[in-house]
Amino acid sequence: MRLPTQFQQEKLLYFNQGQEAISVYENSYYRWLNFSGILQSLMLKSRPWQLTLPHHNTLLLPLLFYRPKQVIELGLGGGNLLRFLKKVMPAIDLISIEYQQSVIDCFQHYFNPEDRSSILIHADIRHWFHHHSPGGNNWIIYDIYQQQEVPDNNRNILLQLLAKTLTPDSCFSINLPEPSSPELALLLQELRVWLPSHRVYYFTVSRYRNIIIHLLPLACTPDKPAPLSTSYLPPKLIPPWLKCWQAGKVL
Repeated sequence: MRLPTQFQQEKLLYFNQGQEAISVYENSYYRWLNFSGILQSLMLKSRPWQLTLPHHNTLLLPLLFYRPKQVIELGLGGGNLLRFLKKVMPAIDLISIEYQQSVIDCFQHYFNPEDRSSILIHADIRHWFHHHSPGGNNWIIYDIYQQQEVPDNNRNILLQLLAKTLTPDSCFSINLPEPSSPELALLLQELRVWLPSHRVYYFTVSRYRNIIIHLLPLACTPDKPAPLSTSYLPPKLIPPWLKCWQAGKVL
């Protein structure tokens, strides 16, 4: 994802020529995180909890219908999702698992302006899930930056591992940057086989190449949102998010 031209009057705050060339920039209004020159997170400095990238709104659509007891975020990045979820669900059990310690350090220093305490775990995802059982009514959000040279079958093997951890009342959301049509078709077919207890929805993101996939429990009723009295979402977000949901496809 390339940064729009209007955000390019930047000042470099941080650079680490490591595995993925992590850099942090800011201007008067925004601060953002790049991996290998590709935009990963964009924070509005005056309202750091606000979602700024369209695919993140789509990735969190299950909040229209689903109230998790625990959220497990895979891939911290600059913490866009974490800041929003902490704002709307301050008491929720929220865990973020990140493979690179340098990304965690970068988040703590540059992308946690309200100094909110969070459970940030430096771990390999496979290793962590091998030693932990999340339990029921949890929501796993897969939002991991993947370099183009990483084979897609490696990602699918990981997704199959994660799918096996789900209970019938759990939710699974996946962000796929730029999948090819055959890759997407294969993964959707595999998800239906791996999780017959769930219904599969997928969404394209306007003007972006991301595909967002949601696996909701069959007991979930996406034909109507949760009552305002029980929803985690701010009321003003519900109408536009419902419109976005209606643009999705179900298998």
